[in-house]
Amino acid sequence: MERTRLKLAVIFLLAALNVVLLGYVLLQAQQSKDYEDLTRQQIMTYLTDHGIAVSETRIPWDEDWRAVVLEEESSNMGGDPLPEGGLPENCEVETARSAVTLLMELAVGLSDLGVSSATIQSIETGYRYVGEGDRGVLTPMWKLETSGQSYYLNCATGKVTLPTE
Repeated sequence: MERTRLKLAVIFLLAALNVVLLGYVLLQAQQSKDYEDLTRQQIMTYLTDHGIAVSETRIPWDEDWRAVVLEEESSNMGGDPLPEGGLPENCEVETARSAVTLLMELAVGLSDLGVSSATIQSIETGYRYVGEGDRGVLTPMWKLETSGQSYYLNCATGKVTLPTE
């Protein structure tokens, strides 16, 4: 009889521990979402303060760069043409920075180009391919369209350039 009670007590304690751990995981997930929402609000305020207007819905917050690479060639932004046989086996895909970091670098980059205010009408994701022989490098890129000009934002380095550069 004593052994059965001991087993039940252990099972109850393990079940209670699982409930506590589940609550902790759910709390962490909620805090993470709240932090992400706050960060997005803050970057939108930062952009506005720096004369950049953009709708939050136009920003590719969580881009899957591997999927962009596999899309059609039209997403190649200013690089070498893709090889006819497809991407080389040794093709490297550079790591993109987070959207929040890129937006901060966009504000600085536009300011460096002498742009004091801009309204971003669209943001297109793509890549820039540079290949040499059997080696290639794909750099994640954003193409930003404003009312008067287009810009490229290198998502690996954060550098803003004009399409002709």
